[in-house]
Amino acid sequence: NEELNNWSDLLNLIDIVNNTPANEFAEDLKGFFHIHNYLFYQVINNYYVNLDSYFGNSRNYYLYHRTDTNKFTHIPWDFNYAFGVLKLNILDPDDILHLDMFWEYSYSRPFYTKTIATQGVDEYKDIYKMIYKYLAANELNETFLSPHIDELADLIRDAVYADNNKMFTNEEFETNLENDINFGNNVIFGLKHFIQERDQFIESQLQNYIIQD
Repeated sequence: NEELNNWSDLLNLIDIVNNTPANEFAEDLKGFFHIHNYLFYQVINNYYVNLDSYFGNSRNYYLYHRTDTNKFTHIPWDFNYAFGVLKLNILDPDDILHLDMFWEYSYSRPFYTKTIATQGVDEYKDIYKMIYKYLAANELNETFLSPHIDELADLIRDAVYADNNKMFTNEEFETNLENDINFGNNVIFGLKHFIQERDQFIESQLQNYIIQD
């Protein structure tokens, strides 16, 4: 609210998410929120197991009230804990690599729960699955991402080698493009290993659903 510093627009959105009856939720939310935008980014968060986001740690995102549409939109940022680096309460590395498409944290995340997960709206779940299927076929896959990883590694390699303050060795940088490395008690997945595992698992999950093209 630019006239009064009362956060009224955000409070209204929070009220809709928390208090709208289930049979009215989907329609009411459309009037206040760019839901397709959120579902798109949630597919990306899930595929890359970016638990340092709303559906995990509930942070590293903005809610911006657009004046042109008079709706809120979800803006993600800070993906440095993607590729399963942040594991929260998931102790088995295989459970990270095989994170369910509809994984739900043990702490309440009402917006995620009411749109996609346990109490989710069928319409939104269907759109989420359609987006997941499309991205898995075109961009979120080994064929597309592996060459891109190589391109980015080539782009930054000289700077990485020249950095005297980095947390990892040059050898670890090279190894981790492909294979896992240990960092204290944590496993940092090799980028290509991670993608290979996610590809196979997500493909098997998508086959469990009838999804429109």
